Amino acid sequence: MKRIRKLLWIPAIAAISGFSINLGYGIGVNRPLQRYVNQNLNSVMSSHFNDIGGISKPQIGFIVRDTPITSKEPVHILGAYEPDDRLILLPSDALISPETNLENLIIKMLRGKRASNVRETLKHELGHHAANEISQRFGNGIWPQREVYTHGNIMQYIRDANFINRLISEGIATYFERKGGEEQANFNYEEWKGLLKQDRRWIGEREKPYYVFYEGGYATVKPIIDKFGQYGILYLIRNPPTEEELQDVKKYQDEALKNLSTSIYFEKPKVNPKEEFNRRLERFFKR
Repeated sequence: MKRIRKLLWIPAIAAISGFSINLGYGIGVNRPLQRYVNQNLNSVMSSHFNDIGGISKPQIGFIVRDTPITSKEPVHILGAYEPDDRLILLPSDALISPETNLENLIIKMLRGKRASNVRETLKHELGHHAANEISQRFGNGIWPQREVYTHGNIMQYIRDANFINRLISEGIATYFERKGGEEQANFNYEEWKGLLKQDRRWIGEREKPYYVFYEGGYATVKPIIDKFGQYGILYLIRNPPTEEELQDVKKYQDEALKNLSTSIYFEKPKVNPKEEFNRRLERFFKR
C-alpha cells in the first residue's frame, strides 16, 4: 500500500513541475539536469583536466530509458562513453544535479540511494574521454575500442581478453571522478590471487564486479597517473598489466614508474588537440 501511494504521488508532482514521465516506465526529459551540465561542463573540464594538457569538449547526449519504476533492481548504469563519437551519454532517470528542484525530488523518490550526483558521473565519463583523447594525441588511435568491454554482464570473465582493458579504463575514469575528493585507494591486492586462480574464472556475486574494475582499477593506475599525468595514462594504455603482473601489482607499478622516470618515454604531441579538433570542424563544414 505504501508503494502504491508513492507511485500515485509521482505523476502529480511531475504534472506540477512540467516534468515528462510515464507511470511505470521511467523518466522523460529532465531540462534542469541538461541546463546544469551545459552550464558547468567547461568549469569541470578546466578544474580537473588542465594538468594533463586539457581535453576538447565532448558531445553530450541525454537519454531516457524504459525502466519500470516498480522494479527492485533498476538499471544501474549511470553514464556511458562512446569513444568512436567522443560522446558522453547521461541517463535522465538516474542522475540529479546539486540543486533543489522538483525534478531531483522525483528521481530521489524513484531511485532512492541509487540516484547519483551528475557532477561525479560527468567527471567519470570525462575521464574516459581524456584517456581516448590522450591515446589519439600520441598516435595510438581510439581507445578503448567499442568491444573492449560490455556493461551489465552478470558475470565478468577474468580470462576474457578484454578484462585488463576494462580494468585500466575504469581505473582511469574513477581517478578523475575522485580527483579533488576522497582519493584513498581501497583495494586488497590479495584479492587478485583468488580471482585469478584457474578454478575461479568469474566474478559475479554481489558487488564484486564494481570492486574489481573500479576499486581495483583505481588502485592500480593511481600512483602512475599521480606522478606522470598524461604520460602515465599513455603508459597504461600502451603497457597494461598482464594477468601474471596482476599477481604482483606493486611490482608492475614500480616498473612503470622506473620506465617513465629514467627516460624520455614518449614524444610530446606535435599538435594541440583543441586546435586540431577545431580544424577538423572547419573542414567538415566546408564540405
